[in-house]
Amino acid sequence: MCKPCYDAWYGSVNRDKMNRKARDWAKNNPEKRLATSRKYLYGITKEEADAKLLAQSGLCPICKGPAKHLDHDHRTGAVRSFLCRRCNTGLGCFKDDPTVLRKAADYLEKWNSNVEGVAA
Repeated sequence: MCKPCYDAWYGSVNRDKMNRKARDWAKNNPEKRLATSRKYLYGITKEEADAKLLAQSGLCPICKGPAKHLDHDHRTGAVRSFLCRRCNTGLGCFKDDPTVLRKAADYLEKWNSNVEGVAA
């Protein structure tokens, strides 16, 4: 059997074993898994990610909470900065559209001013 055929056969016969081994490695090496994932998804090395996080003092530039999630532009794939989970998810929910975010801010300001003007 040639090497590609052997590898395909071995993988099909030992799929559960290989998956278990991969899960165990990921569980025992969370930092390496994260670095590998960031490199694959965003093209950023661990050193580059660490420098970016250090440059923003580990804080989300939006809410100043702890930043752990790498934000990127979905159109270009360019890495922007680290955000907290809520801010990163929020931007994603608004599809990174500044116009929609401004409308959302206007909406909140309208309702906040109405609430503040109402007697308790």
